[in-house]
Amino acid sequence: LDPVTAQLRKFSTDDGLEATSGFPVAATAVSGSLIATARDLSDGVTYIFTTTSDNRVLKINGETGVSTTFAGPYASIQALIASSSGVFVAYDTVNVAKLLVADGALDTAFGGGDGILDGPYTAVYGLAVSSTSVFVAVNTGAAIQVETRQIADGNLALPVAGLAGATAVTAFVSDASAVYAAFTTGGTNHVAKILHTTGAVDAAFD
Repeated sequence: LDPVTAQLRKFSTDDGLEATSGFPVAATAVSGSLIATARDLSDGVTYIFTTTSDNRVLKINGETGVSTTFAGPYASIQALIASSSGVFVAYDTVNVAKLLVADGALDTAFGGGDGILDGPYTAVYGLAVSSTSVFVAVNTGAAIQVETRQIADGNLALPVAGLAGATAVTAFVSDASAVYAAFTTGGTNHVAKILHTTGAVDAAFD
């Protein structure tokens, strides 16, 4: 996403040259800085997912630049992550929706039958995914924690990882074996490493 031109631009990983076939995507279609990618197993194409000015999710063909706007809207989208298993949208401060990659419909196998995980939470700070899990950094009102949930149905897969003394999670990312949560306790900044296999904070990480 180019913040100067407000366009989604594509560059070759081989020579760094900008692709011009189907790209850049028009500025009127894209809003904000949220972006995710995932392969649609129904056609084998990798798609780019971002958000629009009217709080919808935009699916963009990574080869042609052709875009499809999913149904919605989802008020105040604050996080977006995607995998071949689904597109996850944190919105309206407290909710997480799982959308089907193919058409953006709510995945009714997730969240107790309506496609929406709603905690109850007072805040959803960030999302991450692995091949089997979706990780959700949340405030339950009683604690700030990282939940490891099954990617198919949203049920808790492992014990939650509490972030002792945290007042907010400011960044949330994942690699192949762990998720990393940057958080604040008063005026101090910290980073916690939460293992995919156990859902626990890695005490050896410091």
